[in-house]
Amino acid sequence: MIKGFETIYGKELEKYKYISTKLYHAIKKIGYSELKVPILEPETSYSENVIGHSPWPEWNKKGCFYISVQDYLNTYEEEPNVQDSLLIPEGTVSVTRWLGEQLDLNNGTNLPIKVFYNMTCFRNEIIKGLNESKKREFTQFGVEILGTSHFLSDIEILYIPYYLLNQIGIESDWVRCRINDIQIFSKLCEESSFSIVERTQIKEMLDELAENKAGKNVDRYTDNIQKIHLYLEKKEIKADVLEKWEYLLKNKLKYIPEEAFRIFGKGYNELFNRINLVTRMFQNKGLNVEVDLCVIRSHEYYTSLSFEIDVIKDSFLFVEVGGGGRYDKLVKQFVHNTKIDRIPSTGFAFGLNRLKDMLEKMNIYPDSENVQIDFNFNLSVNPDLILLENYEDYIDVFKENIEKSGSDGFSFFLGNTLINQKYISVNNRIFPEDKHDLGMYDSEK
Repeated sequence: MIKGFETIYGKELEKYKYISTKLYHAIKKIGYSELKVPILEPETSYSENVIGHSPWPEWNKKGCFYISVQDYLNTYEEEPNVQDSLLIPEGTVSVTRWLGEQLDLNNGTNLPIKVFYNMTCFRNEIIKGLNESKKREFTQFGVEILGTSHFLSDIEILYIPYYLLNQIGIESDWVRCRINDIQIFSKLCEESSFSIVERTQIKEMLDELAENKAGKNVDRYTDNIQKIHLYLEKKEIKADVLEKWEYLLKNKLKYIPEEAFRIFGKGYNELFNRINLVTRMFQNKGLNVEVDLCVIRSHEYYTSLSFEIDVIKDSFLFVEVGGGGRYDKLVKQFVHNTKIDRIPSTGFAFGLNRLKDMLEKMNIYPDSENVQIDFNFNLSVNPDLILLENYEDYIDVFKENIEKSGSDGFSFFLGNTLINQKYISVNNRIFPEDKHDLGMYDSEK
């Protein structure tokens, strides 16, 4: 048997089926459609000019499984065309490549699109690091909102993990969400005159430090802090910029305080205000959202809001069972035949292996449960579309509709930021554009 791959049988397989089916039923109910992509992706999809210099901290070309696909056009005797491919190491890139293809085929594609996927992924992990929740073959359950920078789309993508975890027995007050905005890190790197290589190096150190601050490998916290200090001391960084780095390293916050506004200056006010808007909205509903400016997310393609999801109950601590954020510049890498140069998007994914391991250790699988999925092939039947004029009402309205919605489900209107039109039609009603413009993220700043 190849290490890091496993054959699953009986009750163990049923546990995976239970989790994925519960998540499937729940996400379909709120207006998301399933997307299935091939397990093979062109190698070029993961080139540095598409996704950046570090898709994840342990990035190395040896960390993927490469396959040369031989295309025989007519017979096996002829010389084949060879396409360099790899087994997909995560879901987002394949989803965005699919959307790019759709936009090339039809630049009138209606956006935004809400999709989810349940896909097998592959990474050539270091053998000594393999365990029950970390394999070379694993499953991601991901949720993506493609084609809108509407502020409400970020609220929705941040709330859905709470909703989905609740469906598999995880209470909302056990869930902790650690959030940040990548643009804060990007501005600091610019002020520090960091090169792309230096930016990647410090980002990976911060990513590990964020795990330490969250409770994972806490014994490494002091060493990692010192390592980052030594790294920064070797650079010619102005004292006021170094003070910002120090603040970023040490603090884990319920919200961004006045002290941070003073230290970082006016150039960061908009970013800090937006983070506080999100944290206070969720905290006011009793949800544990905190700020950690070290949560950079290792994938280079993230551009704005980023977050990681933990589960904490009594003596149990599961760090980063899921994570995600906004990636406004990735889809355009796969658009070739249209003039669209930015397709704002956001999403997150759970590692199903981690969820299975978590439920086992917490012993919260039910003795038995009948999980049912409704399939509807009538194209004229769609979820009820909800227009929300006050984003602060989102969680309350969501809960109300979960309780009363029928089999067709419901979906929040998240705007359309690619088509410059004066009016939007929702449920046969016409709304002026300015009536539902709740704010946009702009990752181009």
